[in-house]
Amino acid sequence: MDKDDRSGQSNDGENLRLARLEMLDVVVVFAFIYEGAPNWDSAKGVVTVKQQGSADIVIKLDSPDKGKIMCGLIKIENKGGKLVITKLEKYFAGHKELDGEFGFGFNWTAGKK
Repeated sequence: MDKDDRSGQSNDGENLRLARLEMLDVVVVFAFIYEGAPNWDSAKGVVTVKQQGSADIVIKLDSPDKGKIMCGLIKIENKGGKLVITKLEKYFAGHKELDGEFGFGFNWTAGKK
């Protein structure tokens, strides 16, 4: 991740680059409202996933389930050395619920950024 733009004012957004792809199994990329925006509608977020050789995936964060503050955006899987990206656009109440959906099994505790 090249920055953490909490204002939405960055002209080039935020960029996530993955390295050592041979070590990758599954990655779920998410967006989370924790401070500053009361809901997804006010955040007016847009995520664009660029991938070589395929069309961009565009997700407008404007169809939330009421009260759900986390959105699973995409899932990236390594299938036989080839990365496969799946659009999720699924909303969750928080980290534990997203974790449960994908079975990662993390131990979650409250924190603050």
